[in-house]
Amino acid sequence: MIDQSKKVVAGAPFSEGADSALWADAQAKADTLAKDGKVTAERAAELKELARKALLENVAPGYAKVIAFGEEELPKAAENASGVGATHPNGKAYYEYQLKQNTTTAMTAEEIHQLGLSEVARLRGELEALQKKMGVQGDLQAFFEHVRNDPARVYPNTDAGRQALHRPRPPPISPTSRPTCRSTSACCPRPTWWSSAWKRSASSPAPPSTTTRARLTARARACTTRTCRT
Repeated sequence: MIDQSKKVVAGAPFSEGADSALWADAQAKADTLAKDGKVTAERAAELKELARKALLENVAPGYAKVIAFGEEELPKAAENASGVGATHPNGKAYYEYQLKQNTTTAMTAEEIHQLGLSEVARLRGELEALQKKMGVQGDLQAFFEHVRNDPARVYPNTDAGRQALHRPRPPPISPTSRPTCRSTSACCPRPTWWSSAWKRSASSPAPPSTTTRARLTARARACTTRTCRT
C-alpha cells in the first residue's frame, strides 16, 4: 500500500521529474476536448490548471495521509498473522468454540489442519500418479495445462460440440409419482428442537450446529422421494 501510494504521487506536478500518470491523463483529456472542438484552447488550459490545483491541494495531501498511516502502523502489524487465534484476546478458545458450534467433528483446530495437509498430500500424490500414467512431462502445473488445452478433452467449436456440452436435463420426477412415507415418525423422526424456524424455546435445548441441521433436514426431505420399509 505504501509503495503503491508513493508511485501515484511521484512526478509532476507533485515533484520534479516526468509527469505523473494522473497529471499526464488530465492533460491528455483536456487536449482531446480542444482537438475535437468541444472546448476552446483557452478553456483547455483552464481545465489543466484546475486539474493541477486539485492534484496538489487534494490528491497529494490525501495520499500523504495514507502513506503516513501505513508507515506508522506497519511496525505494529504481525509478520504472519494467523487469524483470531493470534490477534484477539482468548482467540484460541473462541476459535475452538466456533469449531464445535459449526461442525459435526470433535477434532481440534490443529487436528483439522493436519487432516487438510494430509489430504492435500494424498490428492497431490494421486494427481502425480495420474500424470505419470498419462505420460505427461513436467510438474503438476504442466499437467494441468496439458489437461486444460488437450484438444481431445475440449468440445469442438461447432453446433455438435455445443449440443454435446449443453445436454438437456432429464425431466423432473412428477410429484404425483413420488412414493410417500408411510410412517413419518418411524422413517424420519423429527428431533425435539424441530420447528418451522428452528428457534430456541425456554424449555428445549439449544439446536445443533448448522451442518447437523442441514443433514437432518435432508434426511427428512428424503421421505418425499422414497418409500419407508416400516
